[in-house]
Amino acid sequence: MASVVRQKMPASVKDREAWAQAIATAFDSQKLAPTEENVCSVLAVAQQESNYQSDPVVPGLNKIAWQEIDRRAEKMHIPPFLVHTALKITSPNGKSYSDRLDNVKTEKAVERHF
Repeated sequence: MASVVRQKMPASVKDREAWAQAIATAFDSQKLAPTEENVCSVLAVAQQESNYQSDPVVPGLNKIAWQEIDRRAEKMHIPPFLVHTALKITSPNGKSYSDRLDNVKTEKAVERHF
């Protein structure tokens, strides 16, 4: 399966083997048929969404993260000002959690900081 994915992948992709293995694993775990149409569709989306970068920059990610924090706080009936105030606490790197969140650019950065 990974060899089929690798054959269809653009030659310019860095770390082709890792991408091929990850996509093959996804097909297996989802029990998807590795048809040419399915493989090409997945590769097209991967190229469009990430340009085959494992940790691409996500425009507006900080706003998305704040909206999700506010949504979860509201769901638990926690006032937004309380959450925002708590996130102004200084983190171990000397910046507030709020400042760190304001500057995230990738999903891995969100996971790493929070």
